[in-house]
This record gives sequence, C-alpha cells and structure tokens, in this order.
Amino acid sequence: MPQTEYNSQTAFTVGTGSLRRLMNFARLYKNASFADIRGNVDTRLNKLACGEYDGIIVAAAGLERLGITEADGWKFRFFDSDESMPAPCQGIIALECKSKSYVSEIVQSVTHKETQICFEAEREIVTLLNGDCSVPLGALAIHKDGKVTLKASVDPNRVISKASDISQIKQLAKELVSQL
Repeated sequence: MPQTEYNSQTAFTVGTGSLRRLMNFARLYKNASFADIRGNVDTRLNKLACGEYDGIIVAAAGLERLGITEADGWKFRFFDSDESMPAPCQGIIALECKSKSYVSEIVQSVTHKETQICFEAEREIVTLLNGDCSVPLGALAIHKDGKVTLKASVDPNRVISKASDISQIKQLAKELVSQL
C-alpha cells in the first residue's frame, strides 16, 4: 500500500464509529476530518485500502487477535491512555453467572483480583453517569500497592484523576464524577 507523506498541515479523513475516539483524535490532530465507519476489522481495512478514508481508528486488540501486523502492508500508530482514554473496562474479559450457581465457584477460582478491582472502579463511573455507547466516556483504573488510581473523562480536554485505597473505590468514583 503506498504511504502518503504526512505533515502537520495536511488535511486527512479518518474513519471511526466511536464518538470517544473521534474526540480524542480531534484533540491530537486539528486538521483531521471524520467519517462514520461500520463493520468488522477486515471490512474496515478493506474500506481503507479502497481509499474511502486516509486512516481508520480500530482497537489494537482486534488487530492482535486477527494477527494483522505491519508485515501485512499496514502502517499503525498506537496511542497510550494519555493520548486516547480507553472506554471503561475495555480489554477486560468478563464472565457472569448466577451467584448460587455451581459455576460461580469456577468463576471465582479464575478471577484475577486486581483486574476485578479495576473493573469495579471503572464500572462505577459508567453507573454513576448512566453511560452508554453514545456517551464519549473514558475511564481507566490502575491497581498498584493496595491503591487504585482512577482517571475519567467525558471530554478529552479534561481528564480527572485521583487515587485512593481499594476499599474506597465507590467513593473515589463519586468524587471523580462530581468533578466531570
């Protein structure tokens, strides 16, 4: 695939189906315009290859799961959480069951406790804001040394971050939401 030389003045069109990703990317690239894109990763990559977009925004996990690399002729730019806040609980694999079910013991035995804490903190942000797919909500919890640092945003120009003891994650989420 031919690579176009990019400079900070070049206007380009990016395909994304996510308002949160659009807002994060628009903050980083003022000369970008956006167009809606739908379909699975292969469909989106085909639309890119056909020239419908100059670039597309997709989750790295999807590329990894499908084994798509730069060796396949694509050029990637990965964003860290300071550049593009992830959706709450993004990348967390969850299994639910009835609490009285025999499966609940199996689920408990494979639960990663630190990830569960992060999940609960991020999920509390969603609950408090009545968030859904139409809200450009970002949240990220990091568990370290018995504390949780929680970052949240509904506007990428304003990210609120605070840390607390893991026993206080619901209160931590309430404090962040009150500042959003």
